[in-house]
Amino acid sequence: MSLRSDFIKYGRELFVSGLNNSHSGNMSILDGNNIYITGHGSQLGALSSSDIVCVDLNDTGKDEFASVEIVVHRAIYKMTEHKAIVHAHSPATVALSLDVEEILPQDEEGKFYFQSIPVIVAKDSIG
Repeated sequence: MSLRSDFIKYGRELFVSGLNNSHSGNMSILDGNNIYITGHGSQLGALSSSDIVCVDLNDTGKDEFASVEIVVHRAIYKMTEHKAIVHAHSPATVALSLDVEEILPQDEEGKFYFQSIPVIVAKDSIG
């Protein structure tokens, strides 16, 4: 499978699984100094090859058509060893995030992978 077909496949899976609504969420993959990211306004459940934008890890000059979350993706890539990011907006998780500061998995598999999941609020979104 190609990188673009993987984006299309997994974007559709996120939507069909109910982890995103029609326009929420974004995905990216780091390949060397290239970040392949879903484009601004794209629908993860109905991606096409043209919805995948290539930007530079260190240069913001080509960010215009990238997801507005490119700043966050770029920061994560620069500060971690991660090579891919999936940013979803599960309705249940969004609802929980309005009431708690961390999400604690209740099932054994969830606990195995995540001891706790912090709810993060962007500084400029705090009123």
